Amino acid sequence: MSERELDSSINDYIEKETPKNYVKQLEWDMAIGLQEVDNLKPSKYLEKLLQENVTGEKTIYEVEKELKEYYAEKEKNNEVNHNELECDLVSTRIVELLQEDNFELSVDYLKYVHKYLFQDVYEFAGEFRKVDFSKHERILNNDSVAYGDHKLLEQSLDYDMVKDLSTQELEEMRKEIEDKLEHLSLKWLNASINTREKLDKDKEYNLSL
Repeated sequence: MSERELDSSINDYIEKETPKNYVKQLEWDMAIGLQEVDNLKPSKYLEKLLQENVTGEKTIYEVEKELKEYYAEKEKNNEVNHNELECDLVSTRIVELLQEDNFELSVDYLKYVHKYLFQDVYEFAGEFRKVDFSKHERILNNDSVAYGDHKLLEQSLDYDMVKDLSTQELEEMRKEIEDKLEHLSLKWLNASINTREKLDKDKEYNLSL
């Protein structure tokens, strides 16, 4: 490939077609990526099921049902990998919430989301913590974010989320966040497609040498 072939002022720009079901794949990528922050990896079984969801062969609720059956069988044989279980079920429920698209900016909804995601993982899912703590994160160079005083969590969140905002302003905020996420997703998708195509062309060029 020559440098002139990469010059968009000479060659016509061809808009890439958005791959079918890219939104579903993006949702799974985000859900599993959030688990990787805590060094959690999905099971091979979820990797198979999520592809069936992306292609439309299974609904997200069928995926969750089959995962529960899979881990129930593992439990009988004392073969459960609890890190994979957490990653699989929490990732699946993140995708469920994204596909349902019922976001609400409120303290009650935040607690609902926590309980929904971690219902099979933590006994305290959906409750505010009762202790102060720090959590060192590898992604933060082994530092911890600043966690608020556990006694003031609900009051602080309630104030931060709804202070002086009307229903219309909250809806506008939600729409703005969704638009930005969609824009970032499209940028990421186009960059991935362009990179993949360039690598394919470079590979073809190297093979021809």
